[in-house]
Amino acid sequence: MTTNNKKTIWFDFDNSPHVPVLLPIAKEMRNRGYKTFFTARDVAQTVGLLENAGEQHVVIDGIFPKSNIQKYYHTFARARHLKQVIKWVKPDCGISHCSRSGILAAWFMGIPNLTMYDYEYINNTIQNRYCSKVLIPEAVDDTAATEAGINPDNLHRYPGLKEQLYLNDFQPDPGFNDKYQIPDNGKIIVTLRPPAENSHYHNSEVEQILAALLDKLNKQKSEIFLIITPRTEKQLHFFKDYLIQHQLDGFIPRRPLPGADLIYHSDLLITGGGTMVREAAVLGVPAYTIFKGQKGAVDRFLENAQRLIFIDTPSDVNKIHLSKRKKSHHYLNGADSQLTFVCNQIENLLSEKSMQKNNLHKKQQLSLETNILNNQ
Repeated sequence: MTTNNKKTIWFDFDNSPHVPVLLPIAKEMRNRGYKTFFTARDVAQTVGLLENAGEQHVVIDGIFPKSNIQKYYHTFARARHLKQVIKWVKPDCGISHCSRSGILAAWFMGIPNLTMYDYEYINNTIQNRYCSKVLIPEAVDDTAATEAGINPDNLHRYPGLKEQLYLNDFQPDPGFNDKYQIPDNGKIIVTLRPPAENSHYHNSEVEQILAALLDKLNKQKSEIFLIITPRTEKQLHFFKDYLIQHQLDGFIPRRPLPGADLIYHSDLLITGGGTMVREAAVLGVPAYTIFKGQKGAVDRFLENAQRLIFIDTPSDVNKIHLSKRKKSHHYLNGADSQLTFVCNQIENLLSEKSMQKNNLHKKQQLSLETNILNNQ
């Protein structure tokens, strides 16, 4: 165990996918003797997932508005709110998966921060200017990083994909279907994760594809059982009404289900992009995405590995093969060193901070001694 004098590491969970990614890191840092403190934004299933994991956390703000100007305002407003809470905790560093408000709050407080992200085509301004360290997967090579405008300073690459941090040792729950009343009647279990309407990469074209997809599912409704995991209240009400109106067999979970088990026990997964579709690709579940933003390096890697199929036009929904699958443990090979690598980077960050403090103390002490000698 590392000698660390009980240093505190603050984790900010800005969205649902960040929970499974950051929790193993937080637990490993606890195993190394560090204390942890969690904050979370009340958006999608973020808070519910932390509650399911039995993790104490402080909720700071919720969903950001759709317009870019309002997003910027709320990012800075949440950063101020985070600072007001975190200053009493006095953490030694901040960790996030591209929580812009978390990055800013750490910078406001003068503490080092490390962030991770795996989709390069986003606004990188805050990460470039205010992050002490940035971790991205090795699939995002120098060319992709440069094209996306990522600052190479303080940039580090971890092996594999972020989803492998927590899926390498995944063991499916054999009682999952019974526990959540998912029928074992031969129907094709389809899990649908709608597109993120408020995301920076949302494209209106995806709505046309979604309409074509729903039409395809409706035409084959006698063969399928549909599980929908909406991202927003608006989507919740829309799909709840849709299931009733079209008499589709399926349900919308009231609380977040264990994501990896939900994916593993599905026959296929269709999403508007993001972490969930990559989890399916890693677990060997047929994965389709109707994402219409710029294709990232990780998704290109999975597409080339024939683990992910893009649905680019309404007619492309015909690529979706609705059938039962034979479940297996044929996962995408991961890197066992991932967790160790990330946690070592955090410890290096803390060590660098300690060295900077010691150097500053020595300079201040030397300055004081010089002043005393000069005044004698």
